[in-house]
Amino acid sequence: MENGRKRASLACNHCRRRKRRCNGAIPSCGLCENSGIECVYNEVDPLRPRGETSSSEFFRRLDAIENFLWTRLPQTPQTGETRSGGFAFPSSSGHERADFSHPSTMLISSPSRPNPAGISQIISTNSSSFIPPEHDIPPMSIPIGHTTTTEYMLHMNKVKTLFGEFPPDLFIRAESKRHMPHQLSFVPGTITASQLPILDEASTYPLVEAYFRHVHVEMPILDKDQFLGLYDHHTRAGLSVDCDSALCLAVLALGSAALEQVDPTKSSSPYWVPGADFILPALQILMNEYLLSFCPTITLPQSLILISKYFGFLLRPLQSWKLIHMASTSIQYLNSRSQASPDNHELKSSIILLSWAAFDTEWFVS
Repeated sequence: MENGRKRASLACNHCRRRKRRCNGAIPSCGLCENSGIECVYNEVDPLRPRGETSSSEFFRRLDAIENFLWTRLPQTPQTGETRSGGFAFPSSSGHERADFSHPSTMLISSPSRPNPAGISQIISTNSSSFIPPEHDIPPMSIPIGHTTTTEYMLHMNKVKTLFGEFPPDLFIRAESKRHMPHQLSFVPGTITASQLPILDEASTYPLVEAYFRHVHVEMPILDKDQFLGLYDHHTRAGLSVDCDSALCLAVLALGSAALEQVDPTKSSSPYWVPGADFILPALQILMNEYLLSFCPTITLPQSLILISKYFGFLLRPLQSWKLIHMASTSIQYLNSRSQASPDNHELKSSIILLSWAAFDTEWFVS
């Protein structure tokens, strides 16, 4: 019985592309000779063992890289600082890499926590010799006595000779002495529904659109469909003295600020107060609800966070920080009240979302 034809161990490029059987003839195979085209063979690597595939070569290279990394790993450094969590930083002695020209770049101030700035510097300056720790990095926390770059600069001796002693509460004192525009000055007291503005849909709906276009993308704490339903209700029935109405007023005030902030001719004044007709009654309602109400709804912290954002638009950090502190307190109280309804997952999700929004705003303000 005649044996089946075997595929040639060598095939030209034309036969490989067309998936045809190549007889391996040199200088031209049968198919290329019949077609009248140039026959080209790929050069065979004489160093590759017979039967070695591309996968085996890939793993061989991985083994070579792993062996190279292990040879670069310092073996029990004589000097250096061993970190908790598996960090070991070598010294800058002569037999090790010369990339560490300054040993001080390897020092980290706190012996209990890795300094993210120092670690990133080590990785960027000598990434080839940095071996990731096997253990988890301890949670990062702000150390006691931490100062910002501005505070550090103002405490330098050279700066003190120019400007004098730097008071620790300089920025708070400076901000507290800033004049408050009369549009934002009010005496907390009782407000009635007749004192609230009338929402005209033709003039206020563009403000709602501006809020969701410019502000909501930075702080998505509202559900657009739910708010539009609330807005439609108050445009038909009118505003009332409650947190739902305050939320509508806060959104309109932020929409006004977003629209006018795009126009530098309107926002250049130091007494720039966009949407003053909306922000004042909202503040009156929220102050009363925050102080006197012990059954808060989710719209109370939502409104406080949005008005804190509004004061951030006005570049008034103290007022923004005070309002976000009130919002945080309301969220904590609302969370304790929500324990009575463990199945209300929508409320719990909203509380978590507001908690992160308050944290983010307070961190940005402070």
